Amino acid sequence: MSPVELPEGLADMPPGPALAAALASIDRTDLTGYDMVVVLQARSRQLAHEQAEFAADLAAVADCVRAETAHISYVWDSDIPKLAAAEIAAALTWTKRAAKARLEDAWLLIEGVPAVWAALRAGAIDLPKARVLAEGTSILPAPAARRVIDQILPEAPGLTTGQLAYRLRRLVVEVDPAAAKKEYEDGVARRKVARGLNGDGTAYLAGYNLPADQAAAADERLDALARAAKQAGDDRPMDLIRADIYLAVLAGTYTGPGPIGRRGVIELTCDLPTLMGLADHTAELAGWGPVIADIARQIAATYGLTGDMVWRYSITNPFTGGLAFHGTTRKRPTQPRRDPRRAPTNRQRAFVVARDRTCRGVSCRVSARRAEIDHIQDHADGGRTQVWNLDCKCTACHDLKDGGWAVRRNRLDEVIWTSPLGHTYTVPAEAITTPQRLSAVEHLLLKTLRHRT
Repeated sequence: MSPVELPEGLADMPPGPALAAALASIDRTDLTGYDMVVVLQARSRQLAHEQAEFAADLAAVADCVRAETAHISYVWDSDIPKLAAAEIAAALTWTKRAAKARLEDAWLLIEGVPAVWAALRAGAIDLPKARVLAEGTSILPAPAARRVIDQILPEAPGLTTGQLAYRLRRLVVEVDPAAAKKEYEDGVARRKVARGLNGDGTAYLAGYNLPADQAAAADERLDALARAAKQAGDDRPMDLIRADIYLAVLAGTYTGPGPIGRRGVIELTCDLPTLMGLADHTAELAGWGPVIADIARQIAATYGLTGDMVWRYSITNPFTGGLAFHGTTRKRPTQPRRDPRRAPTNRQRAFVVARDRTCRGVSCRVSARRAEIDHIQDHADGGRTQVWNLDCKCTACHDLKDGGWAVRRNRLDEVIWTSPLGHTYTVPAEAITTPQRLSAVEHLLLKTLRHRT
């Protein structure tokens, strides 16, 4: 039987009644793998459109409640959320708490960031991305929030929620450092330890709203204890070892080996003026994400004065924010010599980790420090051990490459993956510093270069 043809123009059809009708007419049974992915993308656009309309419906119900109760003298504006939530909860068999939360989300989206709601309705982004944008800019005054949204929204369709949240956080801190600092301090003031039971009867015990520098230091010590246990012969997965040590340390029953230290593991990316107190630019704590300037200075003061600290420096491209050069301020310990024909040198490894920041797999945010250094063109196939042919891949993404996904890197350090079903996905380079604002002509030149590579 010959493959079924998709409705004409389905791949680019905007969401709405026409797309809904086209999707309803499709029989999945005889579709090729390539076409099934096209259908999946089209349905995702339609779903985003319906979710935007649903948010508008929730807000419209609240407007109707406001209008219908306007003549009641003892109903105030502050009562509308409660009354509207009760109406919604009764209609949809929700709890009042859930109805109130969804209504507030709808208001935040439609009234707070209307451009984001419009993008959701157009199917350009999905609901999780819309929530990241709405919630991530909620601390800013309306004009500043609009500027941030205008800057990041064009990139949002090509980013995962993790990538989007990371870039958004950097922008928010840069646009209003004072607001970001206040939000951080307010959050730390609400720090707590939560406990409870999961659905399967297991328990959770976790700290929330912790100071970022102290959380990073505690996590590193836990990792060091787990590495010591591993070296002593514990052959279980690291997650299990970390969990057991976590409980034992808190309970006071830990009797295992002492921690195995690593030099320079708390890795901070920051500019010199910020460290000197002359600026308040966003910094980054490797593996954790953007941090405010005060935290960067605290980390530098706490850990930079110890004799065992290795300082690394990075020179970035001002147009892309990508890494141009990377080095260390002091000589690293001598390592056993590796085969230079295949294994990267310590300097190459450090450069690739600093450049990539995370695994270069599609939609992957595993820290580069926990990933493998892989040849894009396999060494066995003639691939050279040079930084332009090396990147970071977590085990799962490395397995994808071995399982039939094709990978290449272009001149802009974007990684292009082609799936076994024939679809291509571009993973943008991780900016280390904020890219320079480009003119229309520069954007065109960059777009031309991207297409040529």
